[in-house]
Amino acid sequence: MLVRTRVLLMLATVVAVVASMVAPAAAANWNFETLDGGATTGGRVDSDVGQYSSTVMFAGGPHTFYRDAEDGYLRHGWWTGTNWAYETLDGNSNSGGRKLADVGTDVKAVLFGGAPHVFYYNVTSGDLRHAWWNGLKWSYETLDSTNDVGTDITVVNYAAGPHVFYYDVTNGGLRHAWWDGLRWGKETLDGAMSPGGGGRVADDVGQWGAALIYANGPHIFYYNDTESTLRHAWWTGLAWGFETLDGLGGPNPGRTVDSVGSDVSVIVYNGGPHVFYYDITGGDLRHAWWTGSTWGFEALDGDRTVGGRMDSDVGTYTSAILYNGNPVVFYSTGGSDPQDLRHTWWTGAAWGFGTLDGSPSAMSASSGDVGSDGSALLYAGQPHFWYYDAGSGNLRHAWYG
Repeated sequence: MLVRTRVLLMLATVVAVVASMVAPAAAANWNFETLDGGATTGGRVDSDVGQYSSTVMFAGGPHTFYRDAEDGYLRHGWWTGTNWAYETLDGNSNSGGRKLADVGTDVKAVLFGGAPHVFYYNVTSGDLRHAWWNGLKWSYETLDSTNDVGTDITVVNYAAGPHVFYYDVTNGGLRHAWWDGLRWGKETLDGAMSPGGGGRVADDVGQWGAALIYANGPHIFYYNDTESTLRHAWWTGLAWGFETLDGLGGPNPGRTVDSVGSDVSVIVYNGGPHVFYYDITGGDLRHAWWTGSTWGFEALDGDRTVGGRMDSDVGTYTSAILYNGNPVVFYSTGGSDPQDLRHTWWTGAAWGFGTLDGSPSAMSASSGDVGSDGSALLYAGQPHFWYYDAGSGNLRHAWYG
């Protein structure tokens, strides 16, 4: 009887060791918290907050900008080094350049001149807004009020200042505003109101834009709503080039015939652009990458169950960063209601997959309707992700380490 007990104890130990070896190490190292919404302490608001988050590093810590949907405000949260602080930036006043209006959707932030610049949509008037920190206070301006413009914003720094790409709701076009060091220039890059030629189309284009700097110029990837395809525009140094990258009408081997190109995010990895986006028809997370001579394509998640993948509708609200030199992509389960927050990471040899937040099977089961409108960056060398909890109307924060 004693021998049997020892054997059972030894077997139990072996099982425990094996279980610890195969259990995902990442699960033990992910942390989660609710930052804003549902409370009024420390500058928080008891309101529906957390949509359209965009985050930058400034003054040694992350600063995240997001929407208060209940009041129609632009919110700002930042890490002081010891705690989170909060404020309402715009929408609640007509003083100091602010607007008493419904603002704060489609937020994108960038550092320029060592300070945050925030671009966002004025829902009330249909304008592109701009707020920036001058070292002492926030300043504000309406950047573009030509027609109904300013949704689907993406921004990069190039040459003398920020280049902002956004959607012309009235005409269905891709707009471009840039700071030349003295003033703002504006143009319609692609779509029906563009100058035409050079590969441009007269379609409804410009939603879901994501931009980066590659080969010494801006590249922007965006959605063609008329053809349901992924578009690509780039500055050669002399002129803009255009192409349909994936979907119907695309010339590239390996492309899909599905409707694709929404929910775009981009990074530069291994010397070329990598684009992550949603396959609307198949409900998959798609991945396109430039090899140096051609584009490669794959369905990354959603069409099979091997290697931690899901055979399910996934790939909306993508947000990609580099961690330890390799891509990490955060995204949401697409067609499910409620949604979960997923992530995939490249090890250098294979893709890993996991569900971070949401359902009971996730690493953190918050409310089961999470993961949209997220933004990712590295802080203290580790991935951090801010996202919307639609079930509770809160801003959530996940970080590794």
